[in-house]
Amino acid sequence: MKKQIKKSPRHIVTSFEIPDVLADNNDKIVDKAVKIIIKLENTEEIYLFHKATYGNNITYYLLIIAHNVSNEKLKETQYYLKSKAGKQYDFVLISHDRNWIQQHLFKYQNFFAKIIQGKNRIYASSPYHPEPHWESPHHLHQDLDSYYKSAKGNGLQFFSIVGNENDNHQGIPFLFALFFLSFCRTYIFVKPCYMPNYLSFQSLWQLCLYANPDMIRYQHLYDGFLLKLIPTLEYHKFLRHKFTCLDKEVIDHMKVIVEKLMNDLDELVKEEGLIDKTEKDGTIE
Repeated sequence: MKKQIKKSPRHIVTSFEIPDVLADNNDKIVDKAVKIIIKLENTEEIYLFHKATYGNNITYYLLIIAHNVSNEKLKETQYYLKSKAGKQYDFVLISHDRNWIQQHLFKYQNFFAKIIQGKNRIYASSPYHPEPHWESPHHLHQDLDSYYKSAKGNGLQFFSIVGNENDNHQGIPFLFALFFLSFCRTYIFVKPCYMPNYLSFQSLWQLCLYANPDMIRYQHLYDGFLLKLIPTLEYHKFLRHKFTCLDKEVIDHMKVIVEKLMNDLDELVKEEGLIDKTEKDGTIE
């Protein structure tokens, strides 16, 4: 392994410089975000690796290299950023410490090598932070099978429940949330080669859009049904003792979305050649 690990070549990680997005646009929202984020303890570097406009909203994608930033702290920071920047701005925050990134390059190098570049760096607490030692050559390691089976199984379980004709809707929102969570994480794992932590549903979906901008088409189905549904999934990811009754139209919209996302995942896995078609069919029948 040590023989395969070398220092990053210049074309992967460049020297310390002002990123284009700041040099060209003098983005005040980014400046404000940096001032808030660096209040987190032990923030070493921040990378702005993507900026996208979805409808009337502008979304900033940031990697924070820092120690001991929990998922809850990340969500609190995300909500605080949005409250300070305005409703038209969204933030996708990913945070890991430098050692974690180094230890997981065998799985996630394709993802991090595109992000950890001088042109994307918008903050550094010191110019002497070490760069990752990239694997060269890099051989991708993806243990996809369990994630894929889980996502497919959750989708099929959803269809099994909504397919009954006795109007029993108990658990349907929870199953949809479970499928959507497993779909997003698996899709991100396959496409940009990264398995995110348990981020908010909104952030997971926005990472899917980062991986494949064409998926924005699902937000336009049924007058933006999915876009309105995603924020409610945070509530439904917890088990609650309550009675659930859904309109048939809502269930029908859910069914179409699950079917389309399952098909997209199937096509992606087949396209990437990660699971043989015969093997794949055998896991979902």
